[in-house]
Amino acid sequence: MLRWNAEQDCWQALWQRADIGTVATVPMISGGNGMVIVNGGFVSRPGELYHLGFDLDRGELVMSIASGSDPLFNGAFTGIKCYRSGALMYTTVLGLVRFDVARMQAVDSPEARFPRSTDTR
Repeated sequence: MLRWNAEQDCWQALWQRADIGTVATVPMISGGNGMVIVNGGFVSRPGELYHLGFDLDRGELVMSIASGSDPLFNGAFTGIKCYRSGALMYTTVLGLVRFDVARMQAVDSPEARFPRSTDTR
């Protein structure tokens, strides 16, 4: 995660997650919730895809939604959109996909060690 430093007129690295791989979607920043959302998975768990939300400042996992390994869930370089209700939507090569979080069941985090980030400050 990079943040613009106006005083030094340059980007500065805040954190990175080498344990996460992303699929072809553009990350979404949710300023209201203070997180960045990506479509991807854990390097240690190949074949599993999630929508993952990370704390903007620390890189800790704060949200995970299992999506599936079917090509249907490949976002093909689209942006993730979020409704006021919290539902996530993005386009794929096969059409629109919408996740209605109000209808989801809470489960344990898929992350083996919670939280895990590399703070580069």
